[in-house]
Amino acid sequence: MSHLICLSNGLTYRLENNRNKMIDMLEIFNHDGVELNFPFPELLLNFKLTKRNIKFINQLKFVSLHLPWVNISYDKNVLTHKIITKVQNLSRVIKINNLVIHPLQINNFDLLNKFGLPVSIENEDPKMPKFFTPEDFQKIFDQNPKLYFNFDFAHARLVSDKNVEDFIKNFKDKIIEIHLSSLKKGDVDHWFLKPRDSAINRALIRKLRSIDNAAVVLECVAKDKKDLNKTKDEIKYIRELLN
Repeated sequence: MSHLICLSNGLTYRLENNRNKMIDMLEIFNHDGVELNFPFPELLLNFKLTKRNIKFINQLKFVSLHLPWVNISYDKNVLTHKIITKVQNLSRVIKINNLVIHPLQINNFDLLNKFGLPVSIENEDPKMPKFFTPEDFQKIFDQNPKLYFNFDFAHARLVSDKNVEDFIKNFKDKIIEIHLSSLKKGDVDHWFLKPRDSAINRALIRKLRSIDNAAVVLECVAKDKKDLNKTKDEIKYIRELLN
C-alpha cells in the first residue's frame, strides 16, 4: 500500500525556534502530513497556531503531536491537566490523528483516555532504562487495549536489526505511526537515511511495508539550511522504498 510520508517540525529546530515559523519552512516539501514536536511543556502550553498554519495543517492527510517528555510526569497533577486541556483546545482548530508520548514519563496510563484522541507510546533509545524491546510493551498493551504504538525505527535498530523485526512482528497491528531516521550510538540528533544508503539499510526499511495504515514521520534533523535541501531527496528515497 501507499504510505503517508510526513515531516516533523524537529527537522528545522537547529534553524528556527518559533514553532509557527518551523511549520512554514516545511510547506515547500512534497509531504503528506506533519508531526508537531514539543520537548518541553512550556513550548506546548505557550503555542498558538497562526491562521496560515491552521489552514495549511488542515489540508494535510495526517497530523500528530509529540507531547513533552522533559520535566513532566503524566499523572494526576496540575501540569498534566494543563497539557490535556491545551491538546483538547488545539483539537478544536486542527485535526489530530495521533498523540505520541514517551512511556517513561507515564505514571498513570488511565489518564491518557482524557485526551479523547488516539494515543501512542514510543519505544525508547536503549540508553534509557527500559522500553526499548518488545517485551517491555506487551503488558502495557494487554492492560490498555485502546493504546497505540509509535514505532521508532532508529531506536529499535540501536538495539539490533533483529529488534526491528521483532517489533514489527509483535505489534504491527498496533502501529499507528513510524518514526524513521538514521541514528548511531551517542548521537544527539537523528539524521537523514539516504546519505547512509546501503543494501542492509534498504532491506530493513522495506520491512516497514508490511505495516498497514501507519503514517511514516521522517525524524531527521537539518544541521543548516544547506542540509535542509536534502529533505526533498529523503522523501523521494523513502517513498521509493516503501511504495
